Amino acid sequence: MWNFLSPIALFASAKVGRYHELVPVAIQMDFKPDSKVYTPEDGDNWMIAKLNVQITDLGYAQIAEHLARVHYFIEPFCVSLKRTLGLKHPLNQILKYHCREVIVPNTFGTPVLLGENGFTDVLFAYGRNGAQRLLEDIHPLTHGR
Repeated sequence: MWNFLSPIALFASAKVGRYHELVPVAIQMDFKPDSKVYTPEDGDNWMIAKLNVQITDLGYAQIAEHLARVHYFIEPFCVSLKRTLGLKHPLNQILKYHCREVIVPNTFGTPVLLGENGFTDVLFAYGRNGAQRLLEDIHPLTHGR
């Protein structure tokens, strides 16, 4: 694995066929001012730069957007729902489908994902410490998980 980088990508609107699409036009490999900038004219380096952006985006999306902002955010509501509202309560009827598959994966999946030598160490360049830092930046109270 290469070192974890924080790429900056510049996109522009371009007409592709009949439609306009956002296409990358320049990628700075890291946030540091002296980091290299690549463009489509850079051949294989351009492909590596695009791969860097995709890998970084995937890792951020999975930990920050999905785990923190979906699973961890909704869990307290689901626990409250099960503890306080009757089965026929209108809110229970609406929210029960959103709470399926949340508490069990959070309880049993978190140690496997974020534990020592867990999946984040294997799947993402930033590893367990980077994932925990992302979670803390999003939800300061999740650091105790």
